[in-house]
Amino acid sequence: MSEIFKHLPISWINTSVIEHFEEIAMKFPQKIALNDRENRLTYHEVLTFTNSLAEKIRLSGESNEPVIILLEHDAFFICAMLACLAVGRGYIPLDAGYANQRNQQIIAHSQAKVIISQASLAKAYNLDTSFQLIEFSNDFRVSFKECYKHNNPESLAYIIYTSGSTGVPKGVFQNEQNLLHDVMQYINIAEITSDDKMSLFYSPSVNGSIRDIYGALLTGATLFINNLQKHGVTSIPDFIKENELTIYHSIPSIFRTSLVYKSTEPLNSVRLIYLAGDKIFKQDVDIYKKLFSNFCKLYIGIGSTENATIYRQWFIDKNTQVSSGVVPVGYKVEDRLMTLVDSDGKEVQQTGFLGEIHVRSKYCALGYWLDDKLTMEYFIIHDDGSRTVKTGDWGLINADGLLEFKGRRDGQVKINGFRVEIGEIEANIRAMEGVTDVAVLVRNQNESNKIVAYIILKGHTSLEEIKLKLEQKLSAHLFPSVYYVAESIPHLNNFKIDYQSLQVLDKQNIAQENRIRNHKEIPTNERLLYIKERLLNLWCKYASYESFKNDLTWKMGGGSSLEAINFIVSLEQEFGVDFPNAWIHEDMKPNAIETQIKQLLGKENLFVNEAVDEPIHVYAFPPLKGMIPETREFIRLLSKNVPLTLIDYPRFEEWKKEDICLEKIANSIDKRIFKKGKNKIFIGHCSGDHVAFYILNQLDKVYPNSLHFFIMDSWNININMRIIRYIERVKTIGLLKALQRTFKYRTSKTNLFIKSTNHRDFAQEKVLSEHFPFKTMKIKAHLLISAENAHSKDMGWRYFLPKLTSESFTFNHLEMYKEGKNQQIVLDRVLKFIEEVKDSPNIITK
Repeated sequence: MSEIFKHLPISWINTSVIEHFEEIAMKFPQKIALNDRENRLTYHEVLTFTNSLAEKIRLSGESNEPVIILLEHDAFFICAMLACLAVGRGYIPLDAGYANQRNQQIIAHSQAKVIISQASLAKAYNLDTSFQLIEFSNDFRVSFKECYKHNNPESLAYIIYTSGSTGVPKGVFQNEQNLLHDVMQYINIAEITSDDKMSLFYSPSVNGSIRDIYGALLTGATLFINNLQKHGVTSIPDFIKENELTIYHSIPSIFRTSLVYKSTEPLNSVRLIYLAGDKIFKQDVDIYKKLFSNFCKLYIGIGSTENATIYRQWFIDKNTQVSSGVVPVGYKVEDRLMTLVDSDGKEVQQTGFLGEIHVRSKYCALGYWLDDKLTMEYFIIHDDGSRTVKTGDWGLINADGLLEFKGRRDGQVKINGFRVEIGEIEANIRAMEGVTDVAVLVRNQNESNKIVAYIILKGHTSLEEIKLKLEQKLSAHLFPSVYYVAESIPHLNNFKIDYQSLQVLDKQNIAQENRIRNHKEIPTNERLLYIKERLLNLWCKYASYESFKNDLTWKMGGGSSLEAINFIVSLEQEFGVDFPNAWIHEDMKPNAIETQIKQLLGKENLFVNEAVDEPIHVYAFPPLKGMIPETREFIRLLSKNVPLTLIDYPRFEEWKKEDICLEKIANSIDKRIFKKGKNKIFIGHCSGDHVAFYILNQLDKVYPNSLHFFIMDSWNININMRIIRYIERVKTIGLLKALQRTFKYRTSKTNLFIKSTNHRDFAQEKVLSEHFPFKTMKIKAHLLISAENAHSKDMGWRYFLPKLTSESFTFNHLEMYKEGKNQQIVLDRVLKFIEEVKDSPNIITK
């Protein structure tokens, strides 16, 4: 007969762990409590072993210092944990299967002197005489009638060590009452009873094991232990079926790896799948829906060792629709107040905005063991006894009220001004058919960030096949620059990816590629081979060597659209030719580029470094924040009609904000590129107009009577014009509304300058706000004015350009380059201006 679940009250946490366990053991003495494949222990046997070992610990001294447990991951490890709690001494769990060096670091840092282990295991650690070894044997028996029983729930429960950013483990410590609060919440949310059969894949030395171990032993359920270091993740499907598990718990990657690539019949015994500890992908939800019964639910949560529990959670069933690659991690949890905090330390109030995750509770961990400085850095202690944990994780609340986990603070990077989340890229690659596993990292090389993917492929799947498919799924800024086919990916003991080891491997690969790239197999004095060698060096400055060697596209080699512009400019400077603007695209290939270079140069003209000159040359200055697709298409169409150079701006994300200004931006542009064209037409759009005009001011004496300016709908207001314009505004809408608009505008600008994280947006607004004191120029200039600015005849430019002509159009600013009629109207007007320059009596023809 099935046991009816009874909700545990909050008062349950005021009784010690050992008292709760003794009560359960008395209720279910002959029921199997622990099963590790080799040992099957009843609740009575577990209590017997626990009491026997507790007496040994008690006899080791009256100290309240923690006790180290150094044993194999099996049933007896858990008995040792209970024994420490029985005498009121917290435990430090060390899995003997983990790296010796890591365990040695923990032993030294903890300063604990009592170790429960076996002589054969302890021998490897060369412990000195200050340590007291309690040798563990599985034949312990109770030799006394009453056991020493601890009953203070506020005593130290455990110290669990996690990986530190410096590579040195840090110990998180917790008391029994808080441990019980975590377990109580799990029992209540999962409705665990003595009928359940629960999994334990986690090592007892990691926080993920807490809920499994105590959730089972304090309810009378059976805990089935699978040491994955011994049996491997492929054993999991059979492990579930053989033991008819009802509750499955692991990190998502183990769930995914063990089930997705091994055909298996439905696992109908499981009623609850619990996934936490890492990102959860749509693929995981698909596996759940495919392999588990309709009454089974998927329980998702997010927590941390420092929080000592889950702080967001939710249930997914077969009807839940999940569309995004990375699954949100849940709604709020009772007694865990989660907030998002921005870079200024202020709480994020708006939906959809990123912030660092902070969690406040009376039940989170107490701090870092023997490290007050680190505790003060990551924990905020409040007067009511609660603590706030600064997790170092990024997240946002979406429109449904769900927390979307966005990774660690160092897991987010910017690639060409785009915010990139590594987990998103991993999710997309992992979802590709033929990919067994993947790990993505960011490589900082040549002062830029590159996305690098290490992929394990299945069967005869080729990397090029994956890349071609992925090219259709990922935006350009998410597409990895470099790919490696790996035989294995390094993992930590808790089965998460070991990114530190992966970084070491990546540095080795960089060094190897540099040796290959710098190896000269061809003599540089042969003219035709000179092109290939110089092209190789320039191509590999932005894209991968593999893409050059295998004649792959620019995008497949990891080059971005912005870097394509830099690449073409570098080619022009290297070979002294003018490359058509149509070459700037993501599908260009090295062999095709080489052929085109040879055609432009001719076999006898390989080393000429003089620019091809034309009567007219156009220089296009796009907005500083970047071009939308319509703008790029307009530039492409224009380049078909006239020689054109697209101006490339510096990488503002590499600049300090205080250095971003019109003068420094303009001065960062190499003025030698403006030598082309006897007559030079500068075309600027939005903030690009200001950069163009600054450079025109500089070139006025260098190229007299050969400069011309076409302005695309932007304002240029000096201080005198601002006063006149403001008076006109007051006359039109009234003083109050004019003041309100001014206040709103200034506030938005101030907020942008203070809070903006996108340097290109910042550069755009900064330049437009400067009102730079330009010089007056008596050059031919024309201004296009959009519908929303039609009330002005010159948008402030005539003050600096007395020969300015202007005209208005019926469409708005953002519709100027809209494909179709608008785009053609603007293109025709620009081409008309170019013809007017050609027909001008002052045009230079010699």
